[in-house]
Amino acid sequence: QSHIDARMHAQEIYNLMRVQEKTTAECALRKAWNMCKTASKDVVALAMPLKPVPYSLTSFNSIVASNSKQQDFVGATFYIVYVGRCDGQEFGWSKAPYDNKNKKKEDQKPLYTLETSGEMKDHTRFWPFKKVSNNMNKGPRVEDIDDDKKLSYVLKGGTCFTVFLREDSFVEQKGLFEGFSDENFEEHGILPAYSPILVQLSGTNDEQAMKGNGLKLRRILPAPIEILHNFTDLFFERKEGLEQLQSEMAQLVALRTVTKPMKGCPMLCKLNENAFVFQDQDTGVLEIVDSGIDNSLGKKLVVNEKVLLTAMNSSNVNRSLRMLSIAIAHNAVKCIFVQSKGETGASDLCTVIYMHVDMSEAFWFNLMHKTRNVDCPKTLPKTSLLTMCFGIICPLRLFLQWLLFSLLL
Repeated sequence: QSHIDARMHAQEIYNLMRVQEKTTAECALRKAWNMCKTASKDVVALAMPLKPVPYSLTSFNSIVASNSKQQDFVGATFYIVYVGRCDGQEFGWSKAPYDNKNKKKEDQKPLYTLETSGEMKDHTRFWPFKKVSNNMNKGPRVEDIDDDKKLSYVLKGGTCFTVFLREDSFVEQKGLFEGFSDENFEEHGILPAYSPILVQLSGTNDEQAMKGNGLKLRRILPAPIEILHNFTDLFFERKEGLEQLQSEMAQLVALRTVTKPMKGCPMLCKLNENAFVFQDQDTGVLEIVDSGIDNSLGKKLVVNEKVLLTAMNSSNVNRSLRMLSIAIAHNAVKCIFVQSKGETGASDLCTVIYMHVDMSEAFWFNLMHKTRNVDCPKTLPKTSLLTMCFGIICPLRLFLQWLLFSLLL
C-alpha cells in the first residue's frame, strides 16, 4: 500500500478557505424555481404567508367546517420578499392579444416588461389586457392613459396581497399548490406562517384591474428555508419604510383592493456587535440582549433553540451559543423576526424566525484573504464582548487564531 501524504500546502489551505461569491437574489430565485418547474410565462417571486394556509382539500374543508361564520372560503395573505425579473423568454413571456385557436397574432405586446430607467430600473412592470368574451383569450394590451387610469404597475418587495381560497383552488387541473408534502411540516396539510414559498403571479384584464384586483396568484410551490440567506438584506429594518411602501402600493388603481398595509410582516435586525444571548435555564428561552432592534417594533428579541441550531448547523446548544458569540462580535449575524401579538394587542416581544450567520465574516476568511496583498490591515474586529489584539498580522497568524477559536468551540 502506497503512502498517502496528508499534509496540506499553504496554497491548498488558502483555496479551501476561499470566500465564495454571494449568489444574487435573482439567481437564487431562478435556481429554486427551475428545481421545481422548467419555466414560467408569468412572473415568479419569493413570498411568505403571514398566517397558516391550507394546501390540501382535506385541511381546507376542516377549516371551513370549523368556521362559525359559515364561509365557504379561507383568506390568505402573503408578504412579497422579492419579485423576479422577466426576460421574455424563460420568465414572463406572456403576450397580448392572444387567441387560443390562432396562437400567432400580429401586433402582440408583452404583458411584463423591465423598467429601463429611473428608481425602478430593472424591476418588472405588469400590464393589463382588454377583456374579451372568451376567458381563454386575451385582448390587446391596455396602455396607460393618465395617473387616474394608470393600470400598469411595478410590484415591489414588501407588498402584502390577499387571496381567497375556495374548493376549486385545490382541483388538480388548476390547483394553486404544487409539490407540497406532509413530511416537511408539523401539521398535515397546513403551510406554516412565514414559510418561504415560490409564487407565480400574473396581471389581469382591464375590468378587474379597474376594480383593484389587478394581481392574480397562479401557483404556489415550496422553497427551502435556506434560500432566505440570499434575501436577508431585502427585508425592512425600520417600520416607517415598510408602512410607506405598503401605503403607496395600496393607492395604485390596479392594486387598491388586493393589497393593503398589514401588521405582523417579517423584519430584519442586523445584530449589534455588543449584543449577547441570555439563556433562561428554567424556560429554555434564548433572549438576544442589546440586539439593536428598532425600538418601535419591540424591545425583547427571542430565538428558538431549533432556529439557533439550524443557523449554526449544530446539534449542541451550548456549542452553538459559543460560536454565535464570536459571530455577533464580528458583525456576522442577521435575524429575520416578527412582532408577536400580546393578549391586548401590541407586544414588545419579537421572535426570530430565521437567523443567518456569515461564517466567512465570523471566522475572518474575508480578512485573511485581504492580507495576501496587505501585510498589516489597519483595522481588526474589537468589541466590548470580544476583544482581540495582534501585533504584526500575517495570513498564518490569522489562520492559527481561527484554529484556536475552533478548538475552543
